[in-house]
Amino acid sequence: RDRVLAAHLPAVGMISVLMLDGQRKFGMGCLIGTDMVLTCAHLLLSASEVHFLSFSLFRQQCCFKARGWIIHPLFQKTPEDCYDLALVLLSESRADLKIKGEILKISA
Repeated sequence: RDRVLAAHLPAVGMISVLMLDGQRKFGMGCLIGTDMVLTCAHLLLSASEVHFLSFSLFRQQCCFKARGWIIHPLFQKTPEDCYDLALVLLSESRADLKIKGEILKISA
């Protein structure tokens, strides 16, 4: 059911990244398949957990936890790097996102 739902999400959403040091950072991602998001590689460096959040005024709003991510093998970690690309692979079911111990509620 959720995989079908993902196919109807807005194409652009927010990436939430929990870093190994406990800090959190955010970026943008583009849904390019029912379970795949294209984003920037620099966002995922030292990531321990990743979520994709889809927001829309008129559609479903969902949060999916990543089951993994792949950073482009030629990424060199420099600002002018043209290989600053990564894929986030989404799990099949929706997830809650905790920020500072509080669950961010996403309407279903």
